[in-house]
Amino acid sequence: FNRGTVAAQITGVSQTMVVVGKADFLRGLQSSLRLGIGDQIAAKSVFMRSRQTTFNKDIFDFYNDPKTGPVASRWGDFKRDWLGPASFWFMTKVQWKLVDIPTWMAGYEQGLRQNGNDEAKAIAHADAIVKRAQASGLFSDRSAIERGSLSRATQQSDVVRLFTKTILLSTLKK
Repeated sequence: FNRGTVAAQITGVSQTMVVVGKADFLRGLQSSLRLGIGDQIAAKSVFMRSRQTTFNKDIFDFYNDPKTGPVASRWGDFKRDWLGPASFWFMTKVQWKLVDIPTWMAGYEQGLRQNGNDEAKAIAHADAIVKRAQASGLFSDRSAIERGSLSRATQQSDVVRLFTKTILLSTLKK
């Protein structure tokens, strides 16, 4: 429900411009203004079809909380079915419409140009651009540290995940 978090989603376009370039981003932004483009993208890309619920690791984790399984309480059901969708709705729509769709379209058009109009390769390229520029909450797309792994001996540790932001910040400062 935090409007500041919603507004922060728009800043993702700057990272897209870095990844695909300003000219391709502007072309993607222009293409994203067509009516029904989101539905067309979702029909072409399995990744983008699930993107609205998986773009953010924390939202993905919220919806996939093990406490919402067979031992779920009424509060867990309410949280999963009503509170989560209501609280994340505006943020996911802003991310989807103003950032993800233009990013995907920029990558798609770039992929068509680079791969001689091969649509399958363009779709794969566009998906990769979105993952690279906007990240993904899917476990398979996370870095090792985001998965909780530090080494072969320390893999998928909840303790490591707990300190992910601290570890990443200290690594960046070095």
